[in-house]
Amino acid sequence: MSSFGVYLGRFLRWNSWDVLNNPFGLFSDIVVRFIYPMEYTKTWGVTLLMGIMLNFMYFTFKWSGISEEKELRPGSKSLNGLEQF
Repeated sequence: MSSFGVYLGRFLRWNSWDVLNNPFGLFSDIVVRFIYPMEYTKTWGVTLLMGIMLNFMYFTFKWSGISEEKELRPGSKSLNGLEQF
């Protein structure tokens, strides 16, 4: 859903306030892309690639063992198992 939102904002130039300002125009653009998906292949290509990229970045940080809580904890003598100098 996030990657579809990125597509709406980046390529169709919709903003978050358009939900209140122009809801029917936004709803129309979204519904048309779901009803006729083969006419909007760019929409689904960008959405799929952005989704893959966002998931790749998420799992890269999750599996790398980087934890901001660990690094920013006061009184911590080590940073990811290494002594601080």
